[in-house]
Amino acid sequence: MGDGDGGSSTGLWLYDSTHGRILPVAAVGALLGVAFLVAWVAGVAFLGDAGTGSLEQMPGFGAGSWAEVIVRALVLGYTVTMPAIGIRLAAQQLELVRPHLGSSEEASHAAQSVLRVPPWWRWLGSAAGVAILLIFGDMAIAFSGESPALTPLWFALFGALLGRALAAHLHIGRAFSQLGRHFVPIDLLDRRPFAPLVSWGLRIFLAWVVWFGLTSLFFVDPGPRDPNWSNLLGIVPLALIGVGALLVPVWGIHARLREAKEGELARLDEAVRRERDSLWRDGASSSPELANLAGYRMLVADQSDWPLDVSTWLRFGFYLALGAGSWIGAALVEQIRGRALG
Repeated sequence: MGDGDGGSSTGLWLYDSTHGRILPVAAVGALLGVAFLVAWVAGVAFLGDAGTGSLEQMPGFGAGSWAEVIVRALVLGYTVTMPAIGIRLAAQQLELVRPHLGSSEEASHAAQSVLRVPPWWRWLGSAAGVAILLIFGDMAIAFSGESPALTPLWFALFGALLGRALAAHLHIGRAFSQLGRHFVPIDLLDRRPFAPLVSWGLRIFLAWVVWFGLTSLFFVDPGPRDPNWSNLLGIVPLALIGVGALLVPVWGIHARLREAKEGELARLDEAVRRERDSLWRDGASSSPELANLAGYRMLVADQSDWPLDVSTWLRFGFYLALGAGSWIGAALVEQIRGRALG
C-alpha cells in the first residue's frame, strides 16, 4: 500500500488486507536506506580501489566520503516514509474532525478522499521532482565548477521520492481545504471544529523540518575547505514548504470565515441602523439593545478570517527556527572544521 491507498486507512503498512499486515512503511524506509548503504559498500569493495576503499574510484558514483554515503542512506530512507507520515497524521486529525461533519454521504466521501492519494498524482509529483532536481543539480555543478557530489542517478532517485512526498502532502492539504470549504461547520466565536486542520499543517511542517535537518548534513564536509554559504539558500524552500503546510489545509476555512464575518457584520449593521432609527423616533436618550449590538459588532469585527492564532504562529516560528538552525549550524561546523584542518 505504501501511502494509504487500498488497505489500512492510516497508510502505515506496506500491505494490509483487513489487517493482514506484513511490514510497516517506516521499516521499509529504514530497510531501503540500509540496502542503499550496503550496495554502496559492495560497490567500493568490488569496483573501487580495494587497497584504499576510495569512493572516488567507483564509476559513476563520485561520493566524497563515507559520511556522505551514510547521510544519503538516512535521507533516502526518511524520504520514502514521508507520504505515510502525512497520511498517518491526517488520519489522526480526521478522527477529531469527523464528529463535526454530519452523516451525509458527501461529507463521508470528502473525508475519505483526504487519505486517498491518486496514483497519477504521485507519478506527476515524482516526474516533477526528477526534472527539477536534475535541472538544478546540473546548474549547481556548473556554477561551482566542482565534480558532482551527487550523481545524476542519485538526483533522479532522490527527486522522484521527494516529488512523491510533496505531491502526497499537497493532495492531503487540498483535500482538507475542500473539507473545510464545504463541510466543517463555521462559528466565528468557536474555532475548535477546524483546529485539527491547523494541527495537521503544523505537524507535517515539523516532519519536513526533520527532513531538512537530515539534508543539512550533506553540507558538513569533513575536508579542509571554506564553507559555501550559498547552501543557506536551502532555508528558502523550508520556509515555502512551511507556509504551504500551514495555509493550504485551511484555505477553504479561511474563505468560509471571511464570508461568515462579512455576512454577520452586514446583518449587525442593519440591526444597528434599525435600532438607531427606532431610538430617534421614540426620542429616547439611550438603548441597551443598541449598546449590546454595538459591543457584539466590535467582537465580530475583531475576529480574524484566518483560523490561525498567536500560539499557532509561535509554533510555526519555532519549527522554522529549528530547521533554519540546522542549516546555519551545518555551515558553521563546516567553517570551524575547515579552519581547524588548515
